[in-house]
Amino acid sequence: MHRFLTFALLFILSIQPVLASGVNRAPTPNLKSSVEAYLNNAEAFGFSGSVLLVVDGKMLVHKGYGIADRTRGVPVKADDVFDIGSVTKQFTAAAIMKLEMQGKLKTEELISKYLDGVPADKAGITLHQTLTHTAGFVNYSGGDYDVAERDETIARILKAPLTHQPGAQMRYSNSAYSILAAIIEKVSGQGYETFLAEQFFKPAGMSSTGYVLPKFDKAKLPRAYEAGKDLGTALDHKWSPNGPYWNLFGNGGIFSTTGDLYKWYLALRGDKVLSAAVKTKLFTPALNNYAYGWDVSKTPMGLLITHNGASDNGFNADFGFFPEKNTVGIVLSNAGSFMDTRIHSSIILDTLGRMLAGETVIKPTKSKFAKLDAAALTKLSGKYRLENGDEFRVSTFDGRLAIEPSGQSAILALGQFPAEDPALSSANEKAKPVAGAIVKKDFSVFKENLADPASFDRLKGAVEQRIAEWEKTDGAYKSFSIEGTGMSWWSGAPQPATFVKIQFEKQSRLFRLHWKDGKIVNIGGAAVPAPITIPLQPTSPTEFVGWHLITTRPIDVQFSADGSKLTVTANGATSTATRVG
Repeated sequence: MHRFLTFALLFILSIQPVLASGVNRAPTPNLKSSVEAYLNNAEAFGFSGSVLLVVDGKMLVHKGYGIADRTRGVPVKADDVFDIGSVTKQFTAAAIMKLEMQGKLKTEELISKYLDGVPADKAGITLHQTLTHTAGFVNYSGGDYDVAERDETIARILKAPLTHQPGAQMRYSNSAYSILAAIIEKVSGQGYETFLAEQFFKPAGMSSTGYVLPKFDKAKLPRAYEAGKDLGTALDHKWSPNGPYWNLFGNGGIFSTTGDLYKWYLALRGDKVLSAAVKTKLFTPALNNYAYGWDVSKTPMGLLITHNGASDNGFNADFGFFPEKNTVGIVLSNAGSFMDTRIHSSIILDTLGRMLAGETVIKPTKSKFAKLDAAALTKLSGKYRLENGDEFRVSTFDGRLAIEPSGQSAILALGQFPAEDPALSSANEKAKPVAGAIVKKDFSVFKENLADPASFDRLKGAVEQRIAEWEKTDGAYKSFSIEGTGMSWWSGAPQPATFVKIQFEKQSRLFRLHWKDGKIVNIGGAAVPAPITIPLQPTSPTEFVGWHLITTRPIDVQFSADGSKLTVTANGATSTATRVG
C-alpha cells in the first residue's frame, strides 16, 4: 500500500532539511561528474531506479540504475515506468485548480455542494481544507487494493470520525484526496484519469503517465523489491477496469516516468495547462508548509517545492524543484527501502540536494568487487564483540552482507558520526532514566524531558500503544538497555537519536528517542534495526568495503581466515572484535 510517511514531519522525505548545511556554499565546478560518480556508487550498494537532474535548465543526468528484473537480469532504463505513489496527489490538486480556472468550482466552497450525504460534523469542510490536509479526514479508508468502488468509499470516509476540528491542524490524509477525485468526476462529468489525460497529459506531451489509458505492457515494467522479496510489477495488484480501486484512486498509484514528470514540470513553468493565478494558489502553503498537493518551503537555496511517493509495495518516488533556479530532481525507484531506514528515492534526492548545496560526497575506498555465493556470506554472519562488550552484528541483507553496531563505541567505530560530538554520549545518559520509567508505565520523567509539553499526550499514547502491542505478541517485559545514540537522518535535520532495546519473553524490540538541544522532540518505531546499518561489498573472500548511501562515509572490514575475528577500519582508526556467535 502506498503511504506517505507521516509519523514525523512532512519534510522528512524532501531535500529541504539537508540544505541547511549548504548555506553560503556553491555547487562544485565538476557537479556533473560528481553526481554521476555518486549514482554509480549508489547503484553498486543497492539503489535501482531512474534519476533525472536538471540544474539551471541544463540536463545533468537522465539515466537508469540497477536492475528492473533481477531474475532476467534486465537493467533499469531512463524512461522505465514506475508507480509514483503519493506524487499522484499533485495531479489531483492541479485538476481541482483547472476546474476553478474553468469557473466550475471554487476552493473556498464546501464539499457538501458537490457530494451527497455529507454529515453534520463535516458540513463545514471546504475544498481548501481537503486539499491542504486540514479537513480532519481519516488517513486510510481501507487497503489500497481492496475492492472498493467510488460511492461506497466516499460514504465510508464521510462516516468515519474526524481526526480533528476542520482547519485546526494538518494531518496527512490519503482519504481526503479520494474525496477530491470524486468531486473532479462529478464536476467535470468525466472519469478522473480521462480528465487528467485531456487537460494535462496530452497538452504536456506525457505519453507514459496514467492508470490504464496508456495501455502499459506488464512485461516491460520494472519489478519491485523489498528486503529481498520480489513484489512483482505495479500491474500485478488487483485493479478495476478503470485503474486502482477507490481506496487508492486520486491519492496514489499513477504510473509515470522521470521524463514525463519533467515534461509536467515544464508545463507548470509555462501557461500551457494552468494560469499564473491558479498556480499561485496551487503553490501557496497552508499549515506545515503543505500547499495543494505539494510541500512548499523556503530554503537557503530559494523556494523549494516537493512531494514524495512512499510505498510499502517496493516502488517509491520523489519529485522536487527550485522554481527560481530552474532546477529539478526526480527519482523513481523499485528498490523499496534502504536498510529499513528511508526509501531509496528520498535518499538519492536528499544527497543530490546536498551536492547542489556544495557538499562533497565521499567515494568508497574500492570500486571493483568480488562475487561470493550465499554460503560464503552466511559463513561470516554472526556477532563480533569488542573488548568493552559492545558488538558488531553481521548478517545477510538483500544478497549482500551488512554490518550494524550495538553499543556506543561500536557505533563510533563505524566512522559515520563524529566521535567528538558530546550530544551523542550525553543522550545515552539522559535516555536511561527516561526509558527506565517508561518500561514501568511511568511517563513523568518522559514529560519532564520533552521539548514541547503540548506533544506529551500524542507521544505518550504512541509509546503506550506500541508497548502494549509488543506485550501482546512477545510476552511480559524483562529488561531494557541503551543500544547507543547516532545522528538520525530520518527525522529532518540531523539530530541525535537514542536506541532503546526492550527485552520481552520472546524477543527484543527497539524504539528511539529523538533529541534536540538536550530535549526529546519525537519518538521512533521499531522498523530501524540499529543506529546505523552499512551494506558491504566483497573485494576478496575475507575483505569487504562498506559504503552508506546517506552518510557516504566508507569503511573497510576484514575477517580473519578462520572467521574468528573482524577488523573495522574507518576514518583512519581500527577496531578488532572477536566472534561470539
